[in-house]
Amino acid sequence: MSIKNEIRSGVFYTFIFRYTGVAGQILTTAVLARLLTPNEFGVVVAVFVFVSFFQLISDSGLAAAIIQKKSLSDRDIFSLFIITIILGVFLAVIFILSAPVVAGFYNNPEYLKIVPLLSISLFLYSAHIVPSAALYRDKRFKAVGIANFSVQILSSLFAIYLAWKGYSYYSLVYQAIFQSVIRFIIVIWISPIKMYKEINFSVVKEIFNYSIFKFLYDVVQYFSRSLDSILIGKYLGAIPLGYYDKAYKLMLMPVSNLADVISPVLHPVMSAHQDNQELIYNFYKKLTKFLAIIGIPLTVFLFFSAEEIIRIFFGDQWFGSIQAFKFLALAIWPQMILSSSGSIFLTLNKTNYMFLSGLLSTLTLIIAFTAGIFILKSIEGIALYITIAILINLFQVYYLIIVKIMKGSLLDFLSSLKTGFIIGFIILIFSLILANTIHINNVILSVSVKLGVSLSVFLIMLVILKELKNFIAIASVSKKES
Repeated sequence: MSIKNEIRSGVFYTFIFRYTGVAGQILTTAVLARLLTPNEFGVVVAVFVFVSFFQLISDSGLAAAIIQKKSLSDRDIFSLFIITIILGVFLAVIFILSAPVVAGFYNNPEYLKIVPLLSISLFLYSAHIVPSAALYRDKRFKAVGIANFSVQILSSLFAIYLAWKGYSYYSLVYQAIFQSVIRFIIVIWISPIKMYKEINFSVVKEIFNYSIFKFLYDVVQYFSRSLDSILIGKYLGAIPLGYYDKAYKLMLMPVSNLADVISPVLHPVMSAHQDNQELIYNFYKKLTKFLAIIGIPLTVFLFFSAEEIIRIFFGDQWFGSIQAFKFLALAIWPQMILSSSGSIFLTLNKTNYMFLSGLLSTLTLIIAFTAGIFILKSIEGIALYITIAILINLFQVYYLIIVKIMKGSLLDFLSSLKTGFIIGFIILIFSLILANTIHINNVILSVSVKLGVSLSVFLIMLVILKELKNFIAIASVSKKES
């Protein structure tokens, strides 16, 4: 099967289960946003930042190494599984002991109770890493899709029930624990690990050179994505953090639910073609064009529909998220395009460049949100500076991939963005006309009109630019291939 057909087949199952779950995710978010306050969300967001860091350590680049290294035996997989369990126990204990530090940092004694509870989730996350990576390694995308969908639906219903019963932010804490338990059970069931009497600890040395740079990359990426929440919670408070978190996660929703349909499939499939750089370059250029055609018009639509979307999703109590979301919406298209870059670094065995890219991105983002917090002192200022930083990072990432690694032309590669910008510009013109001529008080009707106009212009421009067939060819999966 060709690389295009393999990716299409994998994307098919990822797409089906991802978008089946999107409706449930949107509904869950809307319900919880009305049952819980910005302050309650802010309290939990602050501690989840620390949970994410411990989860990152528990992975340590192992999942990517398992997918990339085809020479790993069943015994090696078992050994890595036992190692992650041992590491999970150790990290859970350390996390429990850190409770006073977290409580003191945010000056909130409630974290003395929350942190030990979340240590359960941390351990189970570590334990599921290897069997989950093995599923991707074997390209069992259908099984992964079923597992993720099941976990999402069950945990969402559980959180809504607890919030309705008045558990406040503990409904989110217990959701995380329940989610990790269900995920571990399902993954172990569909991806059983073959047992051996002895553990081969030397397997760590075999994957070290590959995984270490992936781990370091993840560390710097963590700080670029999480330090803003830590500082906002510390210096601006839980309520602004709640507003910011909702705006940021809403911005990430199209990124994760569009680009991430492709990204989980990209590395497992392309790693089998890691020696064919020309094939990877040509396919990657087409993929970037596809993501730009989706991402740039979507950015324009979300910018002009920010108020309606916030009010529909979360309710009027989240009005403070609107302006931050408008600024962050401008960062959607570069993030969608960049979301697949990690898979290319991994496929080409350039985790050292991946680390360098992550380090540069992190430094840029840290400067951006630090300036927003201490100079503008608002979540709107943070959102604006973060968007500028992401645009800067788009160019440094592609300079490393295209020029330094593939020895290609950056201008030639970036020309793949042209179609997306043309379509986005035309939608921008129509959006400005709508904003200055028609005022609709009903938020649902207002966003429906804007969506209808944007979608109509999008399809018409695809026809005019003779890109409709190519767009459908990349986006669709034929029955034969699926």
